[in-house]
Amino acid sequence: MGLTDAYRTGLGVAKDQAKANDYARIGCTQGVGDKLRLCTLHGIALAQTQDKASLNRGEGILDGACTAGDGMACDYIGRIGANGLPGATTTIGESNYYLRHGCDLQFGPACGYLAASYEGNGDAAVAVALYDKGCRLGDQEGCDGAKRVIALNGEFPPAKLIRGVEHMT
Repeated sequence: MGLTDAYRTGLGVAKDQAKANDYARIGCTQGVGDKLRLCTLHGIALAQTQDKASLNRGEGILDGACTAGDGMACDYIGRIGANGLPGATTTIGESNYYLRHGCDLQFGPACGYLAASYEGNGDAAVAVALYDKGCRLGDQEGCDGAKRVIALNGEFPPAKLIRGVEHMT
C-alpha cells in the first residue's frame, strides 16, 4: 500500500494520519488494480469523522469492501453497528452479520468482537469458541477473552463447544 502504510506507521517518513488517509482515498478512488485494502482504510477514515454524510459514505465503502472479501472492513462496519454510532445507517442487528463475515474471512479481531456479543447475551460456550478462533488467528484480545470466560465459567467440554458453534451457522 506504499505511501498509505508509510504515513500510517511512520516508516521512513514522519507519521501523519491525515496524509495516510489522503493517500488511501486517492488509491481507492483513482487507483487501478487491487485497491481493496485502500478502500477499507478510506472507508474507516470517513467513518471516523463527525460528519453524518461522511460517516454514511464510509459505511457504504466498508460494506462494499466487506462484500468483496476484506475482513477488516467487515470488522469495522460491524463495530459501527454494534456501538450504535449516532447518524450511522448500520444497525445493531446487522453488526453480528458483518462481524461473523469478518471472522469467516479469518480476521481475528472480528471473531473477538463477535464473541463479546455472545458473551454479553450469556452464551459463554460460543463466546469461548469465537475468542479461541480469534486467538488462533493472532488476536491477543481473543486469547485474553477466552481465558477470562473460562476463568468465570469453568472449562467447556469440546462437545459443548461444537454444539455451540453449530447453532451459529
